[in-house]
Amino acid sequence: MRNFQYADTPAGQKIAISSDFAAGIGEKEGDKVKCSYDMLASMTMRVVFMEMLSGGGSPFAVTIANGCYENTWGTIEKEVARTSTALGYPDIVVTGSTESNIELQESSLGITVIGEGNSRMAGRERPSIDHLGFAVIGEPLSGDDVLELSDHMVPLHMFKVLVEHDHVWDIVPGGSKGIAYDWQRLIEREGTVPEDIPFSTVNLYVSCGPSSAILISYDKHKEDEIYQLCGSHFHPIQT
Repeated sequence: MRNFQYADTPAGQKIAISSDFAAGIGEKEGDKVKCSYDMLASMTMRVVFMEMLSGGGSPFAVTIANGCYENTWGTIEKEVARTSTALGYPDIVVTGSTESNIELQESSLGITVIGEGNSRMAGRERPSIDHLGFAVIGEPLSGDDVLELSDHMVPLHMFKVLVEHDHVWDIVPGGSKGIAYDWQRLIEREGTVPEDIPFSTVNLYVSCGPSSAILISYDKHKEDEIYQLCGSHFHPIQT
C-alpha cells in the first residue's frame, strides 16, 4: 500500500491524501538516529509531498502530529513552509497537535498532506510496456547515510521537473521495501509476470528512507533527454 490515496467526497470532489511517519529519529536520548529536528521535518515533508505530486494531487493543507518537544513546533512549521514554497505551494494551510502531556523517550513526527486533483495518467494514452524504459533517479539511502550522502538523493527541483515531463509516465517515490519491489508491482500491473531479476548501478533491494530515490517509467525513445535532465542521478534498470 502506498502512502497516497484518493477519496471522493459526497459532493463529488476528489480529495488526495498522503502521509508519512517517523520515529526514533531526532535529538532525544532514546533516538536511534541522531539528527536535528529541522532535518527530520524536512525529510518527512519531502516524502509526503513527493507522494502527493507523483500521484497528481495539488496540495492545499498540511496536518502535523508532533511527538518531539513542544518548542520544536516552530521549527517543523518553518520546514513545512520551506518545502511547500520550493515546490510551488506557498499558501498551504498548516494545522496539527503536539504531545505535551507525556514526556516521550523517542522523537516522533507524523505529517499528512491533503489536496485535490486527478491522477497524472488521466486523459493520457499509456504506451505498451515494450515502449517503456525504467530507471532509478537518486540513490536508495536510509539512516545515517541520508545525512552523510544527501547529495546522492534525487533533488526536489529535479523531481518536480520529472512530474511535469510529458514523456515520464510512472513516478514512484522509493519506500522501505526497495525499488525492486516497486518495479515488480509496476510490471505486474501491466499484466506481465517478471521473468528476470532487475539490476542497476544502485542497490534495488534496500530501503529508500525519505524517498531518497524514485522509480520512473518513460518513453524509451526519450531516454537521452531524461538522462540529460538527471545527469549522474540517472540509473537505468535492466533485466
